[in-house]
Amino acid sequence: MPHYYQVFGFSVESGIECPQLLSAPPSPDPDIRISYAEVPESLSDAVDRTERWQTAPGLYLLNAWPRARYMVRSGREILIQPGHQVAAESLRLVVLSVGIAILLLQRRLLPLHCSAIETPRGAVLFAGMSGAGKSTLAGAFLARGYRLLADDMIALQAQDDGEVLARSGFPHIRLWADAAQALDLPTEALRRMGPNVDKFVSPQFTRMGAASCRVNAMYVLQHRDATGFSLASLNETQRFNAILDHTWQKAALKGMGLREWHFHASARIASRTYLASLARPAQPFDINAAADLIEEDMSLARILP
Repeated sequence: MPHYYQVFGFSVESGIECPQLLSAPPSPDPDIRISYAEVPESLSDAVDRTERWQTAPGLYLLNAWPRARYMVRSGREILIQPGHQVAAESLRLVVLSVGIAILLLQRRLLPLHCSAIETPRGAVLFAGMSGAGKSTLAGAFLARGYRLLADDMIALQAQDDGEVLARSGFPHIRLWADAAQALDLPTEALRRMGPNVDKFVSPQFTRMGAASCRVNAMYVLQHRDATGFSLASLNETQRFNAILDHTWQKAALKGMGLREWHFHASARIASRTYLASLARPAQPFDINAAADLIEEDMSLARILP
């Protein structure tokens, strides 16, 4: 029995249950299909390959056998061939990270490694490497009354008129135990991301923002050896490099024939979006001090001419 969802503005029909997504009415012609199927061990026409993945125009194959093989095809399908006794949660984790990121790229949408909130001025994004505090910051802003657009991945669309839109994604935030504690979220009521993993999923279905909204600002979180926080706006070259650095699955672009598109899309977004770096001490992470600094700055941020 298929399950129906929506994510990043697309209707989804899935053969695997995905409670992390927003439910949606059945669609006779969904934008995306996720299904179990036989997946080849390799691509006969692969343009680029590593030990684990191969790419060709419109195709991406991830071979994680004996756990599973996955294929993302033409921006419309994610096929899964599970191995023996592989937990559904393990399959979902790959589908809703690598699989969705590749599918967005095939649709010429830019998946950035960001959390994002909706503000009266538009979408505000928090980028950074794993552990930088993106989800924690998003949680702090939800506690201040803002609404969630995405956690860990946001899809950006550079429109012909120059406007940059953010499409809302997964309706949850993922927090390490210490981050949940800092946000006064008892972990006893949250689902662990996996066995023996001290990271938890906090559903935010009732606090999701608009399906899409204009991008207002992006903040790049960086660990520094410092006692406090500092914020600095980035020039256009730095903005461009930050967008390249935080693109999901960018190593797969070449083989899918998308490097030129990605370069131009990133340049257009960089020319139109305010970006700033937020340097933070590694420890302790005073989440309210960081949110105060960003909240003051984002009230002044403007779409660039």
